[in-house]
Amino acid sequence: MKRSFSLLAALIPITVVLTHCGSTVTAKRMDPKQAWREWRSDEGWKREHAAALAQLRAAGLDVLYKKQPEQALAQLRAMAVTKPELHSAVAIVAADLAEKREGSAAARGLWLVAAEGASFAAKETPREVLLADNAAPARFMADLYNRAVGQFVNLDFAAGGLRGARPVTIPAPGGDFTVGLDRAASGSVDPAWFDELVLTDSVNVKGLTDDARLPGVGATFAGLRKRTPEREKELAFAGKRGFSLPITALAKFPMHPRAGAPSRVDIALIDPTVRREIPFGTRPIPLSRDSSTPLALQMSGVSASRLGLGGFLRVEDSMKKAGLYMLRPYDPNRIPVLMIHGLQSSPIIWRNLAAELQADPAISARYQFWVMYYPSGMAIAYSRQLIIDKLKAVRENYDPQGRDLASREMVVIGHSMGGVLSRSLITDVGDRFWTAISSKDFTDLDLSPDKREELRELVFFKPVPQVKRAVFFSAPHRGAEMADGWLGRLGARLVRLPVTIVKTQISLVTLNAGLLRDPASMTRPNSIRSLSPGAPIYKALNSSPFVPGVPYHTVVGDRGKGDTPNSTDGFVPYSSSHLAGAESELIVPTGHGSYESPLSVEETKRILLKHLRGR
Repeated sequence: MKRSFSLLAALIPITVVLTHCGSTVTAKRMDPKQAWREWRSDEGWKREHAAALAQLRAAGLDVLYKKQPEQALAQLRAMAVTKPELHSAVAIVAADLAEKREGSAAARGLWLVAAEGASFAAKETPREVLLADNAAPARFMADLYNRAVGQFVNLDFAAGGLRGARPVTIPAPGGDFTVGLDRAASGSVDPAWFDELVLTDSVNVKGLTDDARLPGVGATFAGLRKRTPEREKELAFAGKRGFSLPITALAKFPMHPRAGAPSRVDIALIDPTVRREIPFGTRPIPLSRDSSTPLALQMSGVSASRLGLGGFLRVEDSMKKAGLYMLRPYDPNRIPVLMIHGLQSSPIIWRNLAAELQADPAISARYQFWVMYYPSGMAIAYSRQLIIDKLKAVRENYDPQGRDLASREMVVIGHSMGGVLSRSLITDVGDRFWTAISSKDFTDLDLSPDKREELRELVFFKPVPQVKRAVFFSAPHRGAEMADGWLGRLGARLVRLPVTIVKTQISLVTLNAGLLRDPASMTRPNSIRSLSPGAPIYKALNSSPFVPGVPYHTVVGDRGKGDTPNSTDGFVPYSSSHLAGAESELIVPTGHGSYESPLSVEETKRILLKHLRGR
């Protein structure tokens, strides 16, 4: 026990160097009413509220407002038909009353009045102001519109609304609302598909980028569809919690209200990855979008370091979690971007990059994002085969005939050892891996037929036709010398491989020692050993051609020293990560976690957009 503890303690430095998982993502939910109260405690609300009360006094409604506020609001709303400058006061007064009437049947109607008033007030706001930061005072009415719509949709969905086929009437001061669901809107989604809508303003997210929250028009939600036994085929590649998708809610008021007459309002729930803009006033305005919070709700509570280290040390236990996970439902017409993590790591490393890519309208409309989790303690050849098997399972589940765009085209992105795995998907190895292992013919092996076929798949691998482009982040294409050092040897001794793999390898070596170039190194084939610069897998990859016509790109960290080509990211030297045939190479001032750099995010966007132009 003492010896094992000392080995584990010695492994801590390599864990710190290789993991780069960051802190665990947390998503703490609060009551939406609390989120509203926090927002209206801002100085902007106090300023606008004082202005609204002044307008009430100017209209001679201040006394009535103190005694019968709903009647005062009704009259103010009627006056705004001919005096549009009063719309902002209508919005403020209605929102104030909605908060006071929370929990009552009147709240929904009041939130609609607030959204209506704010909508007509904000439509005159310059476009550049509407696209300013949410905290900008000049876009206060746009923020109020978004929050009023959010509060209404949250209440209405929880009450079972937005699911019926027919419009419903909701009472409101100054004229009722006829509320319908705009199912024909471009990018619209069916609210009945979701089990829950979570207002993103009511979620406190930590450990995930804010850059994937973009200002615009509309209330942002995370739409949750949970895993259930009857949805197993549909959600076969969703995470444990199911899907959590970005949704933007709009309340569209076609015309100014007429005093006392019912007003029409159409509620639309829009997928912001499908639609970028909506008509607002006399010009199109981008939709608000929040790609961070839905991801945070999926990842919250998962320990990134535990998941990564567990996949490295306890391979057999981690195989239960291994798989390909989709960040949204399978789309036959979007190009998959498969993201593959590295050694002692997990898909959580991609959280910020994935969120920012999904927040880009031009990218999210054409791509879907998948992540691969594999126990990184396995040798590269075994991990590669696991990826191949999962891609095959996706096709069998969704597209057996292989006709979908998603089955014919893919971009792979890999970090560190994941970059080596990505490279193996676009490399024509042929028999080079086998000849690096043995000088004899493969048919000379003494193995049972089923074990022979398993080994054949591992050592005679071909490129994956589906993969049309690759991006490598800090990938050790010529191995990592650390794997041959004392830390690497300690790490390799701690890896616990599945019993089936160990038995197969021992059987292979025992029965065929005379056919193998280095029998001793093959008894326990793990990732550390396969990262050695002299490992057979590297001999095979570096002597094999890339698939013609499939471009690849490299991103390399130099720790900010600017000393390339003599640079290193602290783990992989430039001489190992550099590929002469790359279509582009970017040096970023980071360590091994080069994918974290803002420059890397922009480079990935550039590459994906270039890929679309070249199709």
